[in-house]
Amino acid sequence: LARTAPFLFMGVLLFGALAWRPTTAPIELETLASAWHMYLQHSLVPLRNGVPMPDMPPLLHWLIVGGWQIVGVNEWWPRLIPALASLFTVLLVGRTALALWPHRAETPIFARLLLTGVGAFAVAMTMVEPQTLAQPFILGSFHAIGMIWMTRSGGPAIGWAAKMRRALRSLLLWIVSGLSAALAAMAGGWA
Repeated sequence: LARTAPFLFMGVLLFGALAWRPTTAPIELETLASAWHMYLQHSLVPLRNGVPMPDMPPLLHWLIVGGWQIVGVNEWWPRLIPALASLFTVLLVGRTALALWPHRAETPIFARLLLTGVGAFAVAMTMVEPQTLAQPFILGSFHAIGMIWMTRSGGPAIGWAAKMRRALRSLLLWIVSGLSAALAAMAGGWA
């Protein structure tokens, strides 16, 4: 039950919010209106009242417009994107906690329970806003850096092949961290 509790809690919150809560002004409606203008004008740059707004983070808008092109214009697709991002965030926070504290097997459970119990996260996971989409990318970048830190060199002398594997793994993790940070900036902006 402890392993599934965060996901059950998320499911209840998401179902309730998606079933009964309308989109709210101004946060969600601004994003949806911008995506609607992009959809109508076939634009890749977020638009506000038909005017290009290059300072707005584009990833959420691209996902909304792409989904609308596949499944048609609807209200549920834009609201599903932050829910999926929140699910990935909850999954990844458990893995990150285990990477940082590998000797504590219960840490992922507590990290997931703590995250889903935070009121701001519970509200944000149902809102169509860029910051919710940025969360899994920010955490992904942090996770990669945490894994680099936890496997840093030290300890007994190791062979040349093991050093090369460790260096290659660190390089790949730095690349993952950089790509995740870039996607976080495209999803949530530079803040």
